[in-house]
Amino acid sequence: MKTFYLAIITGAGIGGGIFLIFSHMSLYPLNIPNSASGSYTSFDAVGLQNTYHVGDTANFTLVIKGHGMVLCITPEMRIYNDLAPDKPILDVKSATMSCPVQTQPQDFQLYFPSKTSSFTMTLNQTGSYTLEISYGGRTILDSFTVISPENDDFSDDGKHSIGNATFEIPSDKKIPSYFCANQEYYSSGNDVFLICRHVSNSTSNAFNLPDPEYKYTGCGGCALGFAYVPQIPANLLSDEKKQQVIDKVLEVTGLKTRYPDIVLDHFLIQARADHWFADVQFVIPHIMNGYGHCGWYTASDVDLDTLQISPSDIPIGNSRC
Repeated sequence: MKTFYLAIITGAGIGGGIFLIFSHMSLYPLNIPNSASGSYTSFDAVGLQNTYHVGDTANFTLVIKGHGMVLCITPEMRIYNDLAPDKPILDVKSATMSCPVQTQPQDFQLYFPSKTSSFTMTLNQTGSYTLEISYGGRTILDSFTVISPENDDFSDDGKHSIGNATFEIPSDKKIPSYFCANQEYYSSGNDVFLICRHVSNSTSNAFNLPDPEYKYTGCGGCALGFAYVPQIPANLLSDEKKQQVIDKVLEVTGLKTRYPDIVLDHFLIQARADHWFADVQFVIPHIMNGYGHCGWYTASDVDLDTLQISPSDIPIGNSRC
């Protein structure tokens, strides 16, 4: 199952329409729940895998759930080979749908095409594929790969295991230098990757992390027709290091002292330019949020190179459940 959230995609439109996708398959809220609402929306492509072989059938059901006002429309979805974004193998148009009268935000869970059915397609060509979902005026992307049956040594870690070759990328495919000052592009098979090197005078790297890497992908809904998607290693941070970050946030914000029953909601690693960040979100069960529900959500952004935390002073509501 692939789970991904909507909000962080749109925070990176730069240079006339280039999109840099700051997330991968992890839980993340539509908008980091603010101190007044606690709204969020998540998307689960249930059944969609990272890797397929030619001839496989891909099946998935899109589950949209969260808390807030329900949009009375269906999502628009496309799946296409990155080499042919204008020839989608799945093309689902948005439409209006019936939904109950809403007088206030509510918990919701929606299934597309339905709770008991799925989108189905046969994958007949190797390559990198993009799932593009448009919903509520925003667009999110995710990817999977189709390989030949004999290529079972494919490494499913977001990169091809064959040799790399550094090369000069055409200028119209480069990202602006103000986003990434030290750009290094290389090819691997049919794929193109960007490594955003740390600036030369940077000495802060708390966990000695590698430079962030992004994969070039076609994007039918983007102004320039392409995007750079971060390749986030599954083992970028060990469980011990993640706990160090969580403890640091609780210490700096004082949340653990003030709210002993606080629990972790999610820990999401993001790449932005030449830095790694973690979005660390907690929920305080006994505090009522702005919608009259128990559970106050609060989140901090942590620079994994410097361990700077923002915000460090987090407002919390006063109404108890």
